[in-house]
Amino acid sequence: MTFNIWLSGANVENGLQKIATNILQVDPDIVTLQEVTSTAVFDNLLDLLGSSWKGVTKNLSYPDTAIITKHKFMNASTAMTTWSIGARIFVSTLNTVVSVWNLHLNYKYC
Repeated sequence: MTFNIWLSGANVENGLQKIATNILQVDPDIVTLQEVTSTAVFDNLLDLLGSSWKGVTKNLSYPDTAIITKHKFMNASTAMTTWSIGARIFVSTLNTVVSVWNLHLNYKYC
């Protein structure tokens, strides 16, 4: 699942809770997020999703992209660029490792 969370839901009443609710209803194995406004908001979203969810994002004042999953991130597999983040994830239900990249370009470059 990919999800542009529009400034972390700040422009919607209870936006972050609504984002978490939608993710939990869809129940995907992996979610790529765009417009994550801070690492604190990212941590709050993971708390709302529950302890089975984990994630990676850039440790910046505006991380923008993130990946969350209920599966296991492979050690030392995260890579980052200015506009993206990638990781390798072991999907236990498929007994396989997948590579996931999340890219969020500025609208001026699309």
